[in-house]
Amino acid sequence: HLDEEKIVNGTKLPLISSIISDLPWNDLENGISSFIHGDLQFENIIYNNKSSDQFKLIDWRQDFSGNIEFGDLYYDLSKLYAGIILNYDFIRLNKFSFLEDKDSIHFDFPKRFLSNDYLNILSEYIKSNGYSLKKVKLIVGIIYLNMAPLHHKPFDKLLFYLSKYILFEELSSYEKNK
Repeated sequence: HLDEEKIVNGTKLPLISSIISDLPWNDLENGISSFIHGDLQFENIIYNNKSSDQFKLIDWRQDFSGNIEFGDLYYDLSKLYAGIILNYDFIRLNKFSFLEDKDSIHFDFPKRFLSNDYLNILSEYIKSNGYSLKKVKLIVGIIYLNMAPLHHKPFDKLLFYLSKYILFEELSSYEKNK
C-alpha cells in the first residue's frame, strides 16, 4: 500500500490523500487556453541545424481532455519542466536508485548535463511572462502521480514518491509565493 506516511529523501511526508485534498484546485483548473503540443518533452523535440525552422515537435496529442481546438499552456510548460527534472533516457537504462524500508524511502536519479541551467531558463521564462511557477510545479507533481501506475517497478514507486515530495514541498510554500 503506497499511501503511507514515510520519510522520503529526509522529509516526512503525509498521506497522498491529505496532499491531494490540500491542492488549490480552483487555481489549478484556471489555465491558459492555447494551442498546445500535449506532451512537450525532449523526446518529442527534434533539432535540425540545417533547417531555417531548427526545432520540430513530434508526437502531438490529438486532444486535451476531449478538446481538439486548444489545451492548457500550463500543462505544456509543466510537461517540459517535468522532463528536465527527470531524464527519461536514463530511466529507460535503469539509471536510478530506489531504496525502501519500513519507515523511509530514498531515491535518486541522474540529471542531464546543465539540467539546473535549463530549469532556471524555463523558470525565468515562466515568471517573465507573468505565469505562476508554483502552479507549474504543482502540475509537475500531478503529472508524475498520474504517470506512476503506468510504469514498471520500482520506477512506479519512484514517480509516486517524487510526486508526493514535489507536491508537499510546493504546497508548503504555495500561498506565500503564489
